[in-house]
Amino acid sequence: MNRDIVTTQRAMEAPDSFGPFQPWFFFGVAAVEIVMMTAFGYAVIKSIIHRKEIENHSWWLISTVFIIMMPALGRGIQNVYVGMHIKEFPNINIMLPIYFTEVLIIGMLTLGAWKYGKLKHPATYLAVGVNLFIFLLEPIGRSENVQHFLKAVIKG
Repeated sequence: MNRDIVTTQRAMEAPDSFGPFQPWFFFGVAAVEIVMMTAFGYAVIKSIIHRKEIENHSWWLISTVFIIMMPALGRGIQNVYVGMHIKEFPNINIMLPIYFTEVLIIGMLTLGAWKYGKLKHPATYLAVGVNLFIFLLEPIGRSENVQHFLKAVIKG
């Protein structure tokens, strides 16, 4: 996460090097990563607690995939999107592919939960909640209060 703060500073110093990625984006990423990592850890702990109930244990572990999927899938879809809109560079809306990614993840999660009868499982609620929270990446990243908080907490 310190990497996100360092990247933010670099983006402020040399914005041309970062194209459509403005400093607020990296602050937003740092903020949602805190939530994602906390939820991931919680789901792993719950899976350990429920290790003797195979189905419950399994769904907690499966939920971790959906909780932590966004950075990798989002980056891939974002790269394709930037490639498709390269003529508009650097005036590319980098949040559209993130929103599309979140819809895909929530869709896959919901389909899997429905197929295995886990729509009302707490792990499903947690994974959906985390992914809905990621929709707030931009307003969170643009918040000066959040930026100051992240600088203070992450840098120490």
